[in-house]
This record gives sequence, C-alpha cells and structure tokens, in this order.
Amino acid sequence: MYGYINCNKAGLSAEEIGRYQSVYCGLCNELKDSFGQIERLSLSYDMTFLILLLSSLYEPEEKSREFRCGLNRLKPKIAVSNKFMSYAADMTIVLTYYKCMDDWQDDKKYLKHWYAGELKKWYDEAARKYPRQCKAIAEGVEALNKVEKSYSPQPDDAVNSSGKMLSELFVYEEDFWSNSLRSFGYELGRFIYLMDAAMDYQDDQKKNSYNPLFRMHKKPEEMGEILTMSIGNVTQIFEKLPLVQDLHPDDPQAAEKMNEINEAYDMLNNPEKYQKREQQSYHRQENPYGSSQGSYRGGYYGGSYGQGPRGGYGGFGDFDFDDLFGFGRRTYATPKAASEPGDSPDIRQAVDLINIGEYARANATLNSILSAQRDARWYYLSALANFGLGNQLLAVEQIQRAIRKDPCNGLYTDTLQTFQRSASAYAQDGQEFQQYAMNLNKMCGCFCAAQLLCMCCWF
Repeated sequence: MYGYINCNKAGLSAEEIGRYQSVYCGLCNELKDSFGQIERLSLSYDMTFLILLLSSLYEPEEKSREFRCGLNRLKPKIAVSNKFMSYAADMTIVLTYYKCMDDWQDDKKYLKHWYAGELKKWYDEAARKYPRQCKAIAEGVEALNKVEKSYSPQPDDAVNSSGKMLSELFVYEEDFWSNSLRSFGYELGRFIYLMDAAMDYQDDQKKNSYNPLFRMHKKPEEMGEILTMSIGNVTQIFEKLPLVQDLHPDDPQAAEKMNEINEAYDMLNNPEKYQKREQQSYHRQENPYGSSQGSYRGGYYGGSYGQGPRGGYGGFGDFDFDDLFGFGRRTYATPKAASEPGDSPDIRQAVDLINIGEYARANATLNSILSAQRDARWYYLSALANFGLGNQLLAVEQIQRAIRKDPCNGLYTDTLQTFQRSASAYAQDGQEFQQYAMNLNKMCGCFCAAQLLCMCCWF
C-alpha cells in the first residue's frame, strides 16, 4: 500500500493546496540534497503529513525558496524547509528500507532487494542519529513477522505491533508533547494495519497469507464499526493537540491564545523559573500575557508570567488547562464488574481482579475455565479484561458473543455501547474535530490525514 494515497484536494482552497505542495516539494528536495537523486524515489505522502503535524505543533523557524522542478521546468514552485524536514527524510529512508526488505523476503522482488542495498548506508546513518525511533521500527517489524509467520490466533497481536512501530516515529524528541504524540502514532498505526488488512483481504486469501480478519471471522464489508472505533481513538488524541497556528493563521486572538499555551508549557516544564517571579509580582499589576522569551509568531515555548486573581496558575483569563489537555473531557475507563449470586469461585476472583485493574490476572483466571462452562457472563467478563489490556478487537468480539448468548441482558448491551463511545470520540465530538481536521496544516480532513500514513503499513 506504500505511496498510493493522495491528498484530498477536492475540498481544499488554492492556498491550502499550495501549502501542502510546498511541504511535499520541500521533502523531495531534502531527499535529493541529503541522499541523492535515486533516493527521491522513496518520496511519499505519509512523511509529508508527519512534517505538517509536527510543524503545526512546534512552529519551528521555516524558510521557503523558489525553484524549478525537473518534471515541469516552465512553472516555478515553492519549497519550504524546517528542522522536521530533515527528520522526515531520514524516517522516509528507514521505512522504505524495511518496505523493500519485506518485499524481498515475501515475494523475492530483486529490484526491491537492490534498492534496499542502495539505502542501507543511509539507513545505518539514520539509526545512529535516531536510535530510539529505529529500534522501535525494527522491533515492530520483527514482532509483525513473528505474528504473521505463526498465524497468531489473537488479532490484536499484529494490530498492536503495528501501533508500537509507528508510536515512536511521531516523537521527534522527548518533551511535553511526546506522550500525546506517541499515543497518536500508536492508535494511528493500529488503524492503518486494520485498513490494510481489509483492503488486502482477497489477495491474502489467494496467497494463504496472514490476515487478522480471518481470525476475527469478518469480511471487509463488516469492518465498518471496528474501523470507526479505531479512527475514533486517533481523533480523540488529535483534537487535544493545540494546533492553533494553522487553524487561524492571521487571527490576533489565536496568536494571543498561542502565547498563553506557550507560556503554560514553559511554566509546567520549568516551575522553578517562575517561583521567585510569582512572589515578586503577587501585589503588582502586570500584563499576564507579556512574553519575554518568545511569541506565537516566533514559535518558541516560553514567556513571562504574572500572578492572576485565581492564584497558582492564574493570569490566563478564560484559558483553562482542561480545555487544552482534555483533562476535563469525557474519558471511558474499563467498566467495573459486580459479583452475582451463583458465581463460581473463579468468576468471583476474576470480578475482583478486574475491579482492581489486574486485567492480565483476570484474563488468565477466565481462560482457565473450561470451554464448555463459558456462558454469556464469561464472555462479558472476558470482554472487560481484554478491554483493560488494550485488546479492543477481542473485547468487542467477546461482548458481542455475550449479547448473542443473552440478547435480553441490558448490561451487556450497555457495555458494548461503552466500548463504542470510548473508541468513537469522532462520532461523539465530531463537530469540534471536523473543524480541527479540515484545517490541519491547511490541507486534509481527518480520514484523509489518517490514510496518508496507510503506506507505512506493508505487512
């Protein structure tokens, strides 16, 4: 699937398309300047999306230049560059190298084997520069190969391995946003693998290749609900990222809001810097939004801080940390279970373990029960345990089996709806997300943006 997805230009303005193309051309030029002409063959839309996302979040210093492309020298083009361009170029080489090696191992494509050899020296250099990312990708590829060769009966094994592989790629460096970006990459990797599995269903059937849909006993047309839940996880994280600049590039109020965010970021990471200033400014009237280190346009995280009327982290007016980080938004933890009359000792133990968050032990206890004794309640508790473990596909499958065995049980139906709400933040908070996604870096809607990374998944 590598490289076949295009940007959804139909819903974009000329300015938005220009922005996207300038980043795409910038990546192409970076590949040529850093590696060579032949390495430009690895250019793809997935890393263009990565650049746009990181640039919108961190707002690095950016330069642009006019050039003439060899494919169309009559019309000048614009290419932009920033620090994420070089990073994306390196990650492009890494991903392309593993893609070629996979094609060689699976289908003995000699051209791909040759191209992997050409990329090897650049891959080794990237591995020295970014050991954390390259290690995660290598381990993810190895885990996927083991799952696919062993025909693992657990569909979440492959899906989660894909998520882990992409999770580190979105983290340029460890900082305040790294956990959110890591979670975003993980959920997006899961979605990509499921999408890839659905699209490769018939080919995998013909080749007798591994596909998690076979283990789930589902056909591609039956995957709509699960794919919606998976992309919901992605959007739930995405909408919490403060991508303010690209949403409102010429809005002074947005610039003011970004200054607040930048200052909050610096304050949370460097609290000692503000302790004395807070004490000194307690009785003074100051501009709470004054900035001494950076501003929205400058792209720096930092600034002065004035004590606000609320004390503590005051001085931000209507700015609410809950609004920024989503701490006050709906969250869906694993539902609690309750013991019922007639429960066996193993079932009661599983209930207790689920309620204290010991999901692995609860799952092991449930799996020790003989298949002949697994009734609707067993499948309900198994669903809770697997949901807590992050095995979302199996959790949904188990609760659906519980409902089929006991269709009149409202608790089972409510639990399925809880799973759906947890993963379908897109459906619950769709209007807010659509506003963000349609304007993300002036280029793509949510599903297009997610699909731009589909070419990362080849397994």
